[in-house]
This record gives sequence, C-alpha cells and structure tokens, in this order.
Amino acid sequence: MTETNFYWEGANADGNIISGTIAATSFKHCKQQLREHHLFPIKIKRQTRQTPRRFFTKNKISPLQIADFCEQLAVLFNANIPLVTALEIIANDMKVENVRHLILKIKSEVESGHALHTALKKYPQHFNQLFCGLVYAGEQSGTLDIMLHEITNYLQKTSALKQKIIRGLIYPAMVFIATLIVSTILLVFVVPQFQSMFKSFNATLPFYTRCIIHVASLLKKYLWEGCIGFSALVFYVNFKLRRSRKFKLQYEALLLKLPLIGSILTKISIYRFAKTLAITYKAGLPLLTALALTGNILTIEKFSIGISLAQKHIADGKALHAALSSLHFFPAKVIKLIAVGEESGSLDLMLEKISDYYETELNHISANLSSLLEPLIMVILGVFVGGIIIGMYLPIFQLGKII
Repeated sequence: MTETNFYWEGANADGNIISGTIAATSFKHCKQQLREHHLFPIKIKRQTRQTPRRFFTKNKISPLQIADFCEQLAVLFNANIPLVTALEIIANDMKVENVRHLILKIKSEVESGHALHTALKKYPQHFNQLFCGLVYAGEQSGTLDIMLHEITNYLQKTSALKQKIIRGLIYPAMVFIATLIVSTILLVFVVPQFQSMFKSFNATLPFYTRCIIHVASLLKKYLWEGCIGFSALVFYVNFKLRRSRKFKLQYEALLLKLPLIGSILTKISIYRFAKTLAITYKAGLPLLTALALTGNILTIEKFSIGISLAQKHIADGKALHAALSSLHFFPAKVIKLIAVGEESGSLDLMLEKISDYYETELNHISANLSSLLEPLIMVILGVFVGGIIIGMYLPIFQLGKII
C-alpha cells in the first residue's frame, strides 16, 4: 500500500501536547507508529493534497531563507530550548508557507527519533552535504549552535556576493540585449528602405554595404527560423550541461579562458574553497572529509575534480599545500599561506585570511563591473549599430563616385 501524510496531535510522556506530520499507510498504521514513539494520539487527520503552486513560486526556497532559519534555530538552541520546541516556534513564526512546511517536516522527522542532520539529509535540494556535515559535527561535539551560526554567516556572505555580481552584470546585459533588438530592427525594417533607394542609382555599391544588405535579406527571410534555432541551441546546451560531464568541462574551460569572466569564476571558486575548508576544518572534521565536502559544493567541475585528486595525494602522505600545488590553478600566494598555516598549526586561520582576501577582491570587482565592461559595451555598440549605420550611409558619402 502507498503511504499518505497524516497530520497528528498527541501527548508525549511529559503530558505536553505536540503535533506533526507522519507518513503511514492508514489511520491504524499511523496510531501504531505514534505509540511506538511513546506518544498518545489525540487527533489524526489525513492531509489533503495542496493546490498547485503558481509557476513562479514553485517550491522555491532561497539560501537567505535557509540562513534565516539557521540563525533562529541557533539562537533558540543556545537558549537551551529543546530542538523540537525550537523547530515548532520557528515554524509558527514563519510567514513563508514553503519554508514553514519544510520546517514542520523536519520537526516531524526529529520527533520520530532522527537526529537533525539525518532529517536534513532527506531534503538535499535545500540542505547540501556540506550543510548536513557541519550540523553532524556540531551535534557530535555539542556545538550545534556555533555550527549553525557559521552556516548562517556562510550562506549570507555567499548570497550577498552572488547578488552583487548579478547586479553588476545587469547593466551590460541590458545594453547587449537592447543592441541586438535595435540591430535586428535596423536590418529587418530600415536597411530594405535604403536598398530600394540604392537601386535607383544603377551603380555598384561598396562591398561593405552589399554585405550588410545581404545579411539583412537573410535575416528578414529566416528571422523566425533563426529564433527557433537559437532557442533550440540554448536548450541543447543546458541539456548537455546537465547530462554530459565531458561537455560541461569543455564549456567551463571556454568560460575560464574569457578575459574578465574567467578571472571572476576562478576567484569565486578559490573563495568558496577557502571559506568552506576553513569552516569544516575548524568544526573538527578530518582533513580528507573536509576536502570531500568542499569539493562537492564547488560548481566549476575542473576545481571539483582537482580537489578529488588532492584528496588522493593527501591519502598517499602529501601535505595539503603540496597536493594543491600540483593542480596548477591555485596562485602561489594561496599555496604559500596554506603551507604557513600547516607549519604553524593555524590552517583554519590562514584559510579564513585567504577567503577574506578573495571576498574583498570580488566585492571590488562587482562594485566596478559596469565600468570594467564599458570598453566591451562600446565595441559591441560600434560593431552592431554603428557598423550598420556606416554601411548604409557609405554610398551616400560616395554619392559623387556612384552617380
């Protein structure tokens, strides 16, 4: 029989009324499970299927909402409030339905006897391996509130950095899109008008002008086919990125070679590596385990594979700085600081210094991203719009020769 979610209210061994949700095949099965956990059921109700959410809010929970949940849980746990009670307080106070529903499901798992990190593992779309690993380390060492504060700080910083970079890219992206639209309008609607006028000259047009007229004719003839083809290309690239690791490596290798984008992606990867390894190492996790968790959260496949290779070198007896130096994508200053940290026994502090340095670098880049991309914007405007306008007026400038 298939399981269904049941909402229940009941009394625990202390006589307190608690509630939650549980998966069971029937009402009888639900009561049996509750009694096995020493709970006396008072009310059991089958949960009806929720109405479908709107497309744009479909089960979306942002990292900042997860960070807010962690921060509240850390404060309540530090105040010696029991975990289940803390989760219930946060859920009742949460206004966002998706987040509240998620917290209630976690609460139900904890009430069923699972540890917090085990409950979180059931929702990998919201809590990755790093998150669960740090929570596990906190539970084992009795420093769960400290680990939750570390996770909150990490999520807030990475989200803020991401938003800054996205905001910095919005203006260049809008200019590029506007340029494409204007260029298309010029080629499809304006150039044909000039072409009709040029026919009355009965003379050979400049080669550059003829090229633009030919491009305009092709674009006007195959505009919709081109749009469909471009959409199919975008879909194909996204599909291959999800399915083919080799294709993803080739795609990322191309991005890393681009002048500004490659530098930003490299700095982001080094920042996330240093910050994550610092947190996991400070949490008391073994170096190999910390590296495994760090490698899993790196989005650039090249760096993730490199960290896996470094793990093998360390398992064979190499020091961390020696293992990383063989990868050839960490700058010499990063390797040197890690070596100093290993020798002095302050690896976590050195990794924090590295992450702080790259965070400052990325904040500076994001603040000046528009000005850094201005030369590229000018080139794009000149090539697309300026090139079309010059091509159309070139015959007029040479009117004396043509006539």
